[in-house]
Amino acid sequence: MGATMDAPTLPARLAFACLLALAFLLTLLPVEGTLAVYKHIVFLSLACLGALCLWWDAVRGRAAPALGTPVDLGVIVLAAVAVPSAALSANPGMSRYALGLVVAMTIAYLLALKTVRTPRDVRVLFVAVFLAGFLVSLLGLDGYRRFLVDGAPEAERRAYLSTPLFAHSYLAAQYLVMVFVGGVVVLMRAQLERRWRVAVTAGLLFIGAYLLVIGSRGAYAAVAAALSVSLVLYLRSGPRRQHRVFGLGVRTLLLAGGILGVAVAVTAWGASGETGRLSAAFAPVVRDVDLSRLAIWKHAVAMGSDHLITGAGIGAFDTVFPSYRHSPVPVPHAHNQFLHVFAELGLLGLIAFLFLVQSATHAARKGAYALGPDDERRPLLLAAVAALSAALVYFLFETPLAWVEAGSLIFVLLAIVTRAGCHSRTARTSPPLAWAALALLVGVMVWVVPAWSASVRASTLADDHRERLTAALASRAAGETEQAGRQLADLSQRLIEADHLFPHRADFSRLLAESLAAFGDNEKALAAYRLADRRVPGSFAHLNAIGELLMTLERPAEAIEPLREAIVTHRGPSSAETYALLARAYRLTDRSEEAWLIFDDLIRRHFYHHEQPRVLLDAAWALVALQRYTNTARELVTEYRKLRPGDDDPAVAELERVLDERLAAPRHWRR
Repeated sequence: MGATMDAPTLPARLAFACLLALAFLLTLLPVEGTLAVYKHIVFLSLACLGALCLWWDAVRGRAAPALGTPVDLGVIVLAAVAVPSAALSANPGMSRYALGLVVAMTIAYLLALKTVRTPRDVRVLFVAVFLAGFLVSLLGLDGYRRFLVDGAPEAERRAYLSTPLFAHSYLAAQYLVMVFVGGVVVLMRAQLERRWRVAVTAGLLFIGAYLLVIGSRGAYAAVAAALSVSLVLYLRSGPRRQHRVFGLGVRTLLLAGGILGVAVAVTAWGASGETGRLSAAFAPVVRDVDLSRLAIWKHAVAMGSDHLITGAGIGAFDTVFPSYRHSPVPVPHAHNQFLHVFAELGLLGLIAFLFLVQSATHAARKGAYALGPDDERRPLLLAAVAALSAALVYFLFETPLAWVEAGSLIFVLLAIVTRAGCHSRTARTSPPLAWAALALLVGVMVWVVPAWSASVRASTLADDHRERLTAALASRAAGETEQAGRQLADLSQRLIEADHLFPHRADFSRLLAESLAAFGDNEKALAAYRLADRRVPGSFAHLNAIGELLMTLERPAEAIEPLREAIVTHRGPSSAETYALLARAYRLTDRSEEAWLIFDDLIRRHFYHHEQPRVLLDAAWALVALQRYTNTARELVTEYRKLRPGDDDPAVAELERVLDERLAAPRHWRR
């Protein structure tokens, strides 16, 4: 059975404090910096500090929960597989950075495993996580209030619902569904005092309301599945007395009534637009986003198959994926945790991950049965299992482990479930083993810290680029040309230095290109965009910007190729301007046939030429060059005059004169 566990020492308490900080502060740190690296630095620092505290206890021979369960083995093997994947990565710099996050999550698991020893410890962790989720929801609901007050269009909902803590509301949902279902299970199963029941209920209403207005169907499915799993485990492993089941039914009905009340209140608050959105969320329609996700899954499988053993490299997904599938926006993950692991870590990583999932499932079931008669521990275990079940549902269409907030919480929950699902594993750690573990950690840190340090310094240099660019533009607008030039030069130098420090992403070169283009320094902006395109090939934004700059520089022949590649990347309505640029490039290089085909397609999309009437004139000039459809060309100019009646551009008058002459000529000119 192992040695008797010693009372927590000061280092053990400090390690638990690090775990609490991870659970609470990590979620509430704003997403700052180009690579959100500051939150990551805090994560890794707290994890390493907690690991040192555990090591100090271990070398002194203190008895504590020991490693050795299948879940422990799965976590360690998964982390170990990431090392050769990083060494053989297609983007070694980003892989070393991502490996640091894997190490931090593994340490978070060890901290929870070693320091969470009593139900009180679990309750303290629950309070920290629940409070963090509540605060996130308050910020999100405030964004929703502003969304309604401003009368913003539906397309801007995500921007309003995003908070300083989460760059995207759907990322917040991945974290909050675990908090929500865990809170529901604690409320329904634990014997809470009245004040705690009121506090948890109030918090759940806010968290549930925010999840509701986010409108993520995945969140709804995760909540339903997680609560169902918890209910099944409760009925199969808990007390079977009739009044328990009756009480459960009553509380379930009350909770359902509360959720329905929140839904009605939110719907009334958001009026008919919210009703339509909620209806659409459950509509059995395959949307474009769903189809694109299927395509991403298909190409993620191909990516993993081409890097079968160790994968393309942890953290290298968005570097390698564009060579398999073009996309109008960067695709940083596979939208499926299993496929993402397969693509980045290969078959070895996928096997280790599947083993970890299977072991955690077994530990959850075993723990629920073992704690059946324990009214104090069983509700806490069921809450952790429910939260992990919600994460497992999300694994099917998102990658929660790619984000430190959700990923760290999942690993902490794994440790809690593992402790409950195993026999006593208390033992005294061997000091030589503790020294070996420290040497391993130091070795990994020596490998990854330079990448983290470079990322921190680069992000620091680029942090205030928007403010510096705004100041430079303001100086130019005020006529202070010399000062504006100095400010731009300083900004450019900072971004160049940032890109030199961390040349593994396109962020810094893209920011440099945007700054230079804003000042009209198009040649240098073009070079910076081309560098960004080499870093992350196939980006619609980069290719489109390159084409625009080449057209501005009056080099249409060079603009054709990047504009064509941009259209291959993105064929949606928002790419209409790219189509127009390509057609103009064709026309200016005497390829009027191709130009007219594109112009004709754009004009048939009636929405476009009302926004960009100039396309009508370009199309007419293409027909003039082709010497055909003169009547059609004249109709296009007439339509332009209706849209822009006050335009006195001589080029328009010249086009009208040419067309009128042709219409007055013999009929063979009017084919």
